[in-house]
Amino acid sequence: MRNDIYERIKLLKKDNIKPNFAAIAQKYDCDYRTVKKYYENPDTQPFKKTKLSKLDDFKSIIDEKLEIPCTAFSLSKWGDIFNDNVIATAIIDRLVHHSSVIKITGKSYRIKDHLSEDSGENSKDDD
Repeated sequence: MRNDIYERIKLLKKDNIKPNFAAIAQKYDCDYRTVKKYYENPDTQPFKKTKLSKLDDFKSIIDEKLEIPCTAFSLSKWGDIFNDNVIATAIIDRLVHHSSVIKITGKSYRIKDHLSEDSGENSKDDD
């Protein structure tokens, strides 16, 4: 069950207001029958995840590997980091789902700043 719809229906019932199912459904981007179901069955509790994910068996491995600063590596190298291309692909899929990946080319500003700091320190040491 969606908590946002559940809470909205709960508020309307508290105020003794019969909702416009279609308007609420449009607002929450769902079917009007879903809103009606929540209105007619107030005892329905919000949905709790009971089905295990196929990645749950690998949770400890994923947590351990995610501590590695992976942002410095391209997505194509994640298979090498995790020592498993399938797991790396599944993690990347979860991360970039509904996202836009922007590939940036050229010199890194972070490296440029690091190199300028190193050259500045070296010039002081030479004096």
